[in-house]
Amino acid sequence: MSAEYRRTPLSVLVMFLLTVAPAHSPELFAPGVISTGHEFSVTFSPDGREVYFTRYTASTQSTHVMRSTLVDGVWQTPQPEDFSSDAWSDLDPALSPDGRRLYFVSTRRRPSRDAAVTSTTPEMDIWFVEREGSGWSTPRWIAELSSDAKEGSPTIDRNGTICFFSSRENSSGNNAIYCAAPTGSGWAKPVRLNANINAGPSDTSPFLSSDGNTMLFYSTRDGGMGKADLYISRRVRGEWQPAVNLGNVVNGPESEVNPSVSPNGMSLFFGRRGALYSVPLAELSESVISPSFFK
Repeated sequence: MSAEYRRTPLSVLVMFLLTVAPAHSPELFAPGVISTGHEFSVTFSPDGREVYFTRYTASTQSTHVMRSTLVDGVWQTPQPEDFSSDAWSDLDPALSPDGRRLYFVSTRRRPSRDAAVTSTTPEMDIWFVEREGSGWSTPRWIAELSSDAKEGSPTIDRNGTICFFSSRENSSGNNAIYCAAPTGSGWAKPVRLNANINAGPSDTSPFLSSDGNTMLFYSTRDGGMGKADLYISRRVRGEWQPAVNLGNVVNGPESEVNPSVSPNGMSLFFGRRGALYSVPLAELSESVISPSFFK
């Protein structure tokens, strides 16, 4: 042991180790069942007993919206939703807070087009389905949110405001985050959020709290810990505040993507290297993020 360490009080060393080492490592979410190395973006039913997520299928080079149910504390073998076909890619599922609508992104053909939009094109649009008995309605395209660029990761609060990312105004395929207020028949024109959210070069995959006052997302901005980090922003008096890095419990040298929070507000979910991870919010800095933000 060096002389410097021998002269340092034990309490100081303990505090140092606590600040540089994560208190809890994120764990794979249902490894081998849901997390198999080909998944991202997860959303839960309000009671937490259904989970929807995206899985990539190498044989068809497409992605599907998958569903699993929790039975006796065990997640069951996932199945693709009936509306999700090998003919296109469906991804980024997001349930509304009441669980009645499932929003997702798709490369399927728009109603106004003659030629199908295939999974090899960069263009992606936002669609939704509604609960019908034990299944879902026919998918509906949301024209007012779409552009000739790509849109992804829809998220909606209980007041009907929808946020998503798009590459419509960015160069080189980078993304920015937009939100659209509800109208009587749909949504108003999407608005690009301020520089506290869109600090660039790419800001992607927002997740809104039910009350619409907290947003999680991932970003490639300067000052991060890796290729892409998870960030949080709070809205105060209608304005989004400067985003804060979620810290080294979740962020590292890899890309951390597609954040979301469980319906009870207790766990953070995110993607890394093609797998889904979870970590209790209590393990993150209380000054940055709190379960109370997601109640």
